[in-house]
Amino acid sequence: MFYMSKILFFNLNIFIIILSFIFFNKQVLSEWVSSSGKYYIDRNISVSEACQNALVKSKNNALRKALGERITSQELEVCTDNSQKNECKLYRNTFNFLDGGLITDISNEKESIIEDFPQNYCLVNLRVNIKKFKTKPDFNYTINVNLNNKSIINEGDEISINGEVNKKSYLTILGWYPNLNKDYYYKIYPNKYTKSKSFKGFFNIPDQQKNKYKIFAQLPKNFKKKEAYEFLIVIASKIKIDILKKQKIFELNKRLFELGRSNWEIRRLGYKIVRN
Repeated sequence: MFYMSKILFFNLNIFIIILSFIFFNKQVLSEWVSSSGKYYIDRNISVSEACQNALVKSKNNALRKALGERITSQELEVCTDNSQKNECKLYRNTFNFLDGGLITDISNEKESIIEDFPQNYCLVNLRVNIKKFKTKPDFNYTINVNLNNKSIINEGDEISINGEVNKKSYLTILGWYPNLNKDYYYKIYPNKYTKSKSFKGFFNIPDQQKNKYKIFAQLPKNFKKKEAYEFLIVIASKIKIDILKKQKIFELNKRLFELGRSNWEIRRLGYKIVRN
């Protein structure tokens, strides 16, 4: 989680993810697709985690049905260093944006635990609504983002989100905390301490020169594990976007679709918070 010095709280787990979108000019289409996905349960993964992974697989299968194999996935390597040993784990995550379109709604989602030999698994069946973009992205529109220049953060560390955008843009920074609520983003910037403004060139959030507030990393309240994984969603847009403090993901997807693909770029930062 992050909290600000006056004080706003946010969850964080970080994988640094930069998605690259390759879009094609196509007629706007909206399509409902039925799909399923399964993920096996073992001693290293809980039923809840297995079902979350099965949900991701089910979404990806639906995207493949509608748009072919043009899904953008990301492999992330997060290495932890503690007093006893070095641990290095490879994490894979796929988001619901893909080359050519995005998921705008889900219905009839059903989870089932299937008893099987030698392993039980979670099965997720659902229907998703997929919309194809009607315009290409602006390939000359770029944004780079960093979070403390690292992907592993200790609880209590001060947080700085910095980067560079090459065209006049409005920035929106959101937190996605799957362990808290996988269906919503939580707005980090702009906030009650800093109003929305346009940037071109380098930026730093929070603005250290004005020093109105600070952001710190914090694990979720009553969180029992020693580490947590979360994501920052950073949107650069040529047009100002008003977003709720707690924004349903599919509603945001719809708004980005309506805004036009050439008017925004998105980057995702994944990170891990470690308890001291």
